Amino acid sequence: MTAPLRRARGAAACAIALAVTIAGAAPAAGSPDYLDARLAALRRAEESPKPPPAAAAAAELAKIGRGYLDAGRLGPAIEVLEEAVARAPDDTRSLARLILALTRREDYEFARSYLDAASDREPGAGVAPIYAEIGDRMFSAHRVEAAVAAWELYRRGGGSDRSVLVRLDRARRELSATPGQRSLASDRFTIYGDEAVAAEDLARIEGSLSREHDRQAELFGTPLRGPQTVVVHAGHRYFSLISIPDWVSGVFDGKIRVSLDSARPFAPQAESVLSHELAHAFIRQVSEGRAPGWLHEGLAQWCSGRRIPRAEFRRELGSARPRSLEEMDGNLTAGFDAQKARANYAEALGLVEYLVERRGEGSVFCLVRDLGAGANLAAALAREAQMTPAELVAGWKAWAGME
Repeated sequence: MTAPLRRARGAAACAIALAVTIAGAAPAAGSPDYLDARLAALRRAEESPKPPPAAAAAAELAKIGRGYLDAGRLGPAIEVLEEAVARAPDDTRSLARLILALTRREDYEFARSYLDAASDREPGAGVAPIYAEIGDRMFSAHRVEAAVAAWELYRRGGGSDRSVLVRLDRARRELSATPGQRSLASDRFTIYGDEAVAAEDLARIEGSLSREHDRQAELFGTPLRGPQTVVVHAGHRYFSLISIPDWVSGVFDGKIRVSLDSARPFAPQAESVLSHELAHAFIRQVSEGRAPGWLHEGLAQWCSGRRIPRAEFRRELGSARPRSLEEMDGNLTAGFDAQKARANYAEALGLVEYLVERRGEGSVFCLVRDLGAGANLAAALAREAQMTPAELVAGWKAWAGME
């Protein structure tokens, strides 16, 4: 910073402090009125006989706008940051914070227009974390192109977190696999379908999910908090691009994704897949993301109506031996080997079936809620099933004739 600019900013600070003093005692820093008082003081200082220099006033607006954003006051943040950006177009941090405020308020179209402007310039220092969040929020809203633009600014701004760069690569692949989409929105779901997916199939999917949502909301004791994004891919091209094998027809990655054969009518099997992936959305929400993989997969299968008779578990597992809960979670996240997956999914469902038979279905859903309240798995199992994790596995093995 040059000496003249430091002096200008110092003069602005003095003028603003004087305006606050004239108005009365200044609110304490961090109080709800503090930022309002600073903004009012700046306005009075700018109307005084000796207004602060333009650069210093713009810098003060940027600080106030950031304060509003940090406090979650999105309306004032957007108003002030827009003014800061207009006065200082090279202020890349204020521009990034403006885009973030608009994205948090779900003003996606306005956010995208500013994002396009940001993409035409160097991001500047310190903005990478802001663009990482913008990308995540845009992607969650299925604004895939905007997410790619934001994550690219993250990369250009020096961001190097591998998980963010993986999300960028995956979003680029999705764009290459879905050149055009149609959408259908309801209170509970926003559904996007490839151009090859018939509009009537999207309507059937929305109806099926809405009915299933109401049923599962009763089981979990709560509806989904907001509209769930659903992406219907025609064929398996997108799944192939992200290395999901042909025998998988649905995944949940924060969005419900299903692969639909557009050459065939909407089938009951598709409804089962939708039910399964919807259950994952409920489990993630109710457990606050703390449910282990075996519980996710076992309960999602159970919610979709799949059952394995006790006498069939040995055949379902084949040559695989029953696993501990830790081993199952490792296998469920290690890849998509068909034989291992079949055995692990069977055991995961078996554990849920065993819990339901021994303690009632309510115990399983209470287990998920306990996890969401902060209990660890051992404590939640002890409370809802009076079992340790090892006792759960041993009990299921005896119950299923796997000893």
